[in-house]
Amino acid sequence: MSDFVFERPLKRDRRAIARLLLADMQEQGVPRTETELLVVSDLLLTASPDQVFCRVAREKKGGPAVGVVIANVVVSVKLAGCSVWLEHLYVDAEWRGRRLGRALVELVMDWAEETGKVGIELEAYQGNTPAGILYRSLGFGRLSRERYYFSFRWLDE
Repeated sequence: MSDFVFERPLKRDRRAIARLLLADMQEQGVPRTETELLVVSDLLLTASPDQVFCRVAREKKGGPAVGVVIANVVVSVKLAGCSVWLEHLYVDAEWRGRRLGRALVELVMDWAEETGKVGIELEAYQGNTPAGILYRSLGFGRLSRERYYFSFRWLDE
């Protein structure tokens, strides 16, 4: 694990981030294109580091991104203050089982604590047992709720 590097994404990671996100969306059956996710990559690369936390995992310095975590600062009613929403965690299938996901979540936890956030919220896909085990092992509690979403793109379709 000590050989792995965790750092802010660089401009050269733009396509790699989009491909990691696309692979996850495909695994979840969410219809996204690489072009759409390149937009997300661009937003991540230009976002204020006070509002968006993004890190990539690399096997070695200068290597390709093999994992990514994205978290956003939000105002949370549930946690009664400024908190972090862990938006996305993904490790390439070839690199799983090496504790990269855990290390990426721990980076978010450290950042949230260091910047005075009151907590972290997230969601995991139903049936994603490894994610549930990971989050519970890090001290996250489980909520019983459903999450919904709406896209303005649907209005145009």
